Amino acid sequence: MLLSITEKIIKDPNDSIYYEDAYRLAVSQDNAVDLITCANKIREKYKKNNVFTCSIINAKSGRCSENCAFCAQSAHHKTGIETYPLLDKEKIINNSILMEKAGATKYSMVTSGHSLSDGEIDSIGHTA
Repeated sequence: MLLSITEKIIKDPNDSIYYEDAYRLAVSQDNAVDLITCANKIREKYKKNNVFTCSIINAKSGRCSENCAFCAQSAHHKTGIETYPLLDKEKIINNSILMEKAGATKYSMVTSGHSLSDGEIDSIGHTA
């Protein structure tokens, strides 16, 4: 199935994958290496070597007041994650430099919670 889908996409970029097939591929753990290989073939066909890598930093972890059942950041669940307030500017910038040296071409700061305070927004803005 995976090879036939790959060949279809390579032949015709307007040909789409069916939801059911995509779902089967996503939940199957038997073919992870094959899936990566086929995805790479499609990338080579349409994007050549034009790829970018990205990195994120968890700039504020845990203590979220929201109660999203799926999220480890929620204060309503005992997940064992490390919790901390917004990281300082120096720590975020040093991490971004490390990620750039490792090959990242995009870098994002992500934070837990529904929203940031005005002070946190100012801090993130000055850091960026």
